[in-house]
Amino acid sequence: MQILDTWFRDIPQEFLGKKNIEGLIEAFAKQLQEIESVFTDLEEKTDLDTATGQNLDYVGTIIPLTRKEAGILAGTYNPEYVISDERYRRFLKYQLMVNTSECNYFVTI
Repeated sequence: MQILDTWFRDIPQEFLGKKNIEGLIEAFAKQLQEIESVFTDLEEKTDLDTATGQNLDYVGTIIPLTRKEAGILAGTYNPEYVISDERYRRFLKYQLMVNTSECNYFVTI
């Protein structure tokens, strides 16, 4: 366990070899390692660059742009046709840039 090893390296000298303290550290480290792995898994599955399928749709609800809206933007919307993950990802990245951009359009006459 990564957390357990880190904690044992950082333990003060006076607590080394104490069974109760080592047992407590092991118990907490096991739980924290599980939580860390869940967060890592969640981050990987909901990352815009790596998400697929339903997880990518969840990312789309945050941006917000649904697959249906992306299909309409692409000009290929058909109720039976589902836009691919890669194409949907490109539209999500575009929408993300639009949402976070502070650009102004200037029209000259």
